[in-house]
Amino acid sequence: MKNSETKSDAYVEELEEKIIDLYTQLKIKKEEVDLINKSHKKLVGRLIHDLKNPAGVVTSFSEMILEDIDFYDADKLRKHIEIIKKAADYSIHFLNRTAKFLRLKSPNMTFLFNKLDYIDLLNKVIDRYIPFALGKGINIVSKLEITSEILLLDSEEIDKTLSNIIGNAIRYSNENTTITVFVSTTKDTIETLITDGGIGVSEEDIPMVFDEYFVINTYSADKEKCVGLGLTMSKIIIEQHKGTISFESELDKGSEVKIILPRIS
Repeated sequence: MKNSETKSDAYVEELEEKIIDLYTQLKIKKEEVDLINKSHKKLVGRLIHDLKNPAGVVTSFSEMILEDIDFYDADKLRKHIEIIKKAADYSIHFLNRTAKFLRLKSPNMTFLFNKLDYIDLLNKVIDRYIPFALGKGINIVSKLEITSEILLLDSEEIDKTLSNIIGNAIRYSNENTTITVFVSTTKDTIETLITDGGIGVSEEDIPMVFDEYFVINTYSADKEKCVGLGLTMSKIIIEQHKGTISFESELDKGSEVKIILPRIS
């Protein structure tokens, strides 16, 4: 009888442990669902906020054209159509960036890692942006301690990250300034510093630059309207490569982005 009671107590104790474990798992899943719902609610709010204005512009100017079409001269018509196109282009750009961001955040997102020459990839991105920089009177200077470094990379995603950062450096820089790309190595890592002499970010805003849709300046130096996802996506990509990305800046003096990636041992 005593042995039977001992087995019964052990069984009850085992059931209690299982119930506690299931409760804990359920609580974790609920928190995950709540977080997803909160993120989706924030996303929908942002979509409405950012698309409402350009949609209003398209509607308003279209109505103006249709109501007064007989009185429009060619110059006025062209000007209003350009306004409509600019609003439509921003809406498409915003939706495309949001789609890419959601793809990166999806649990089904897979990275295709291969052994690739990081320096070669970096140089190709720089070469691609040189004409854009020169068009604004900006010089890009490369200071690379090494000429080749094989890393385990998803070439498409790393290309996007470097393009985001270098593109931002150009867009937020004033004319006759310099962007420097400096690469160095340690025993275990390769570090890339991208610095500019642009408009910079205030100290209180720096902790939020990697937050999704966080925009400090609605427009960049070249008057391009900003979405606020470039650094957010870059952070996700770099962390998937088991690396880190950091940001430093000083208002009206420029910014520095540091990317640290692990070397292949």
